[in-house]
Amino acid sequence: MTPKLVFDVHLDLSYNALDFNRDQRWTQERIRRRELGMTDYVFRTRNTVCFPEMRRGRVGLCVATQLSRYVDYFRRLPGWASPEQAWAMTHGQLAWYREMESCGELVQIRNRAQLDAHLERHPGELDLQAPIASFEMAARMQTLAKDVMDLSRETKATRALFGLDEDTTRKYGEHYSDILMDFHVLSCFMRRLR
Repeated sequence: MTPKLVFDVHLDLSYNALDFNRDQRWTQERIRRRELGMTDYVFRTRNTVCFPEMRRGRVGLCVATQLSRYVDYFRRLPGWASPEQAWAMTHGQLAWYREMESCGELVQIRNRAQLDAHLERHPGELDLQAPIASFEMAARMQTLAKDVMDLSRETKATRALFGLDEDTTRKYGEHYSDILMDFHVLSCFMRRLR
């Protein structure tokens, strides 16, 4: 029997590469040895993800993230001091993914046809029927629930968190409105389930 490949979600590959200056093509051991004695981040020598380890663990498909957030002056969360910096960081992370693709380290799958082609290269190794069905159901929920998608009905506090009501942050808030939309759909459906 062919061993199954793993489908993983929320791998902070680009964040680790850019924020921690980790070459994700190196082995985990090599990255950790390089970081011995470094004290700039508490996470030094504790990396858990890199391309060789993903391949060794048979990760055949992953949903990789771009991780960057704007945090205002009074919050003590990690993040960038301005929306412009956060926006630029997400573009840097996207550029890193594209560079890793050009180096042959990964393939970005952007649509169903590319996913099907990837699965054909690994017959019997990836059982993705359940995750695909889940994603397709989520897409149908978003398409069918037009009344749920009306962001104007969000609370003022939620709109403020995403910067949708301020001229200086609106374009960034609109970029992140997909996240707000997911939150909004989930919260509306949760309220309906109660």
